[in-house]
Amino acid sequence: MKKHKRRVRPRAIFCLIAISIFIIAAVWLLIDKLISVNEAPVINLKADVIIIDEGTSFHAEQYITSVEDFNGNALSFSKQEHKKGTYWISGNVDINKQGVYEVIVYALDHKDNQAEKIMTVTVEKKETSSPVSKPNTADKPNDKGNEGNTPSNIDSGGYDSSIDPNDCEPYYVNGILLVNKLHPLPPSYGGLDDEAVQALEKLQSAANSAGYSIPTLSAYRSYDYQGTLYNNYVALDGQEAADTYSARPGFSEHQSGLAFDVGELSYDYGETAAGKWLHQHCHEYGFIIRYPKDKEKITGYVYEPWHIRYVGKSTAKTIYQKGVTLEEYLGVN
Repeated sequence: MKKHKRRVRPRAIFCLIAISIFIIAAVWLLIDKLISVNEAPVINLKADVIIIDEGTSFHAEQYITSVEDFNGNALSFSKQEHKKGTYWISGNVDINKQGVYEVIVYALDHKDNQAEKIMTVTVEKKETSSPVSKPNTADKPNDKGNEGNTPSNIDSGGYDSSIDPNDCEPYYVNGILLVNKLHPLPPSYGGLDDEAVQALEKLQSAANSAGYSIPTLSAYRSYDYQGTLYNNYVALDGQEAADTYSARPGFSEHQSGLAFDVGELSYDYGETAAGKWLHQHCHEYGFIIRYPKDKEKITGYVYEPWHIRYVGKSTAKTIYQKGVTLEEYLGVN
């Protein structure tokens, strides 16, 4: 018996091609959507922690350096919210009323990718004094917590076990506040230092003019908030490891309002162009890299190229030129 080959009908071929095209298109759209998830707009601010005096004018637009989509195309400002290819501002600041306000910058590109950044604006009366400028009558501490700093009191984390932050006073040497594992702050101490914030704004503006974005990642932290952070790190890595990169409550420079984490929280940040610029120029605005490389035994913490501390221009310049830590400059532990 003669066998007949089964013929494939043109309609079947057409259906197979159509289905294949549909599947390819669907996969392409899915891949494009997944890729675009990480293509959020980029919002660059001169500063995201801002302090102004009561009655001083404030315009959020002045603190926005640039807003671009993922490909570097500028997004235009719009008073209309949720308009593609634009950014807008939400939130009000009552310059005649003391308080803390949030101003949010939103961005939406043409692919519906969104981003936002928050400015924290504090309206307050100008302080007559600040932690940096408080006088000190002697190089020796006068609080109980700083007595008896002998090796026998130092625990495995580098802290003096005889010190209780609840029973101590801020420790000043030649008018400079020192906060480390031997010199804590009482729980009641704290608040952003307006002089330091203004210096930070100038630093960030200069960095922007040089082509670098150095955003503020963390500023003032209260005693209780620092305790929460520290406990989280202990739960994650154990106390021995946590003590090398996180301060116990009362022992954090962030509580002083003079310390800021900026740029990127990466140990490689110091090798980036922005990190190098920060290292070379922050002293010009009164800041030092508080925990420099290869100084862990002195500072008690690992190298943090993102952590800067305000000490004033003259002191910062000397510390930078000598390549020393704040402890070495002050001649104390």
